[in-house]
Amino acid sequence: MNNKGFTLIELLAIITILAIISLMTLPSLKSVMNNNDTRSCDYYKDSMKIAAKQFIEKEGKDIKEENGGVFPSSKRINLRSDLIDGEYLDAYSSDKTIINDDAYVLVSFDIHSNTYKYTVYMKCLKKTKDYSGKRNVIKTYDQNNQ
Repeated sequence: MNNKGFTLIELLAIITILAIISLMTLPSLKSVMNNNDTRSCDYYKDSMKIAAKQFIEKEGKDIKEENGGVFPSSKRINLRSDLIDGEYLDAYSSDKTIINDDAYVLVSFDIHSNTYKYTVYMKCLKKTKDYSGKRNVIKTYDQNNQ
């Protein structure tokens, strides 16, 4: 009799080897997906900084007039009320992460060098689902840098 094909043991060995290989690649796939979420928040942080610069260029005269003709040593520019509502920046949209509503850019003015320094304060939160199917939010990392 001419047997063409694999025996049951050979098929089980192949399936076991494929399962082991897939288990080894799963952690690297998760890290790539987490890196994409981190990069998305980093890009939005950079966009907030650019929007704050545009805000200062447009509203800087009014800010100076409110403070007696001098720019204050620091000015807080809120994400929601100043940048998004003022149409300097679109709201962050992602189905995997969210940014806290109290995010802001702190603009400091150095009198000696006549320059502005922009520091972004925001928290990037990751959305997850629990077993009951309800949305659950878990804090993943802070983005506080210049």
